[in-house]
Amino acid sequence: MNNLKPRRGDPARWTPALRDLDSGGWREPPPAFDLQPSRPRWDIWNPPVFGTSAVLLGAAALFRAPLLLGPIAVVFGLIALIRGQFALGAIGAITGAAALLTSPWLWTGIGFAWLYERFF
Repeated sequence: MNNLKPRRGDPARWTPALRDLDSGGWREPPPAFDLQPSRPRWDIWNPPVFGTSAVLLGAAALFRAPLLLGPIAVVFGLIALIRGQFALGAIGAITGAAALLTSPWLWTGIGFAWLYERFF
């Protein structure tokens, strides 16, 4: 920092900007800032609520309450697919269906229904 030397060049460039005496201000107007509150633009960003909900419910259904959360995840996944949230909707519907198919309570109920039909 102690080796700093002044820049060599045209000293005319170092003069401050001239003011326009007719308008009483600078030649170029200062930049304007829009301080008005603007409405949100929904066409730019549409949050993937159904897709995210389907994924979260499907993941939760894999570990807890698959008979309750699994069908909800499948329904939300189908709604997300209809609304164009393809990746999240597919993942949510598949995890919800997988949670249902791996549920021992579902298979126990199907087994009891089969036994009832078979013997009664």
